[in-house]
Amino acid sequence: MHASAREAIGKHNLAPSLDFSREGVIDIPTPRKDQPIQIPNVDINPTFNPFDKDKKPHQQTQKEAGHDWQRLYDSKDNNDLSPTFNFEQKQGTEGMTSNEPSAIPRYLQVKGKYILTPVKSGLMVIDQRKAHERILYENHLATLQKNSTVAQNSLFPETITLNPSDYQMCLELIDEMAKLGFDIRDFGQNSVIVHGIPANTTVHDIKSVLETLLDQYKNLQSELTLNQHEKVARSTSMAAAIPNNKSLSPREMQEITDQLFACSNPNTTPGGKKILNIVKLEDIEKLLA
Repeated sequence: MHASAREAIGKHNLAPSLDFSREGVIDIPTPRKDQPIQIPNVDINPTFNPFDKDKKPHQQTQKEAGHDWQRLYDSKDNNDLSPTFNFEQKQGTEGMTSNEPSAIPRYLQVKGKYILTPVKSGLMVIDQRKAHERILYENHLATLQKNSTVAQNSLFPETITLNPSDYQMCLELIDEMAKLGFDIRDFGQNSVIVHGIPANTTVHDIKSVLETLLDQYKNLQSELTLNQHEKVARSTSMAAAIPNNKSLSPREMQEITDQLFACSNPNTTPGGKKILNIVKLEDIEKLLA
């Protein structure tokens, strides 16, 4: 572009200049014609002393603003925000009370052997192993009578070697144990292979369970009043019942208690041993008198 042309454009302002530097510029909006004019309101602090160095306006304002926030932590204005402890029992769905921090569990395990739970007349004490034995016995007996078995296959079949007498007895009971869900097959040379165990049964040492089952069955051979189903059901329940010193969750303790009282005889084991007892409230009061 020639110098004369540039001079003409700048002289007559033919192209508007663009200025992107807006920092520090006060942007005042243009009022509308129908908008009334409002007189600015100025707040004045009559107690402010500009010569007082220990007291400045912004410090006083912060203190006054923080005063209202303190009311959120004032128990008188917020119905006591501090935690309260409520020892009233509210039974939940898993044997526990509600999720409050102060909730008291309904079930308590002692020494990995006993389940304690409060009842109307005092404190009920349940032997967890004996209770589980009764539960398994009635379930196994019902399964044998209905001839409806449910088994769960093992990912790793286990070969178990037995002494000759136990081996022969195991072969005799294979069909009966199969009705309970035990998938046991002959391997020869005093050995069997366990391919499956009853469903909903947790067995960590199948060899120990099988040996205990055979021992218990031999002990019941002299019980002439028991039929084959009852002997097998009692033997398997004694072998598969949960051991002592096993830690139980509140949910597991509730399930054992509920299933126990769903049995036809929750008071004693199949062998006649006592399962539970209730410590009466007056007996507890005597201990603390």
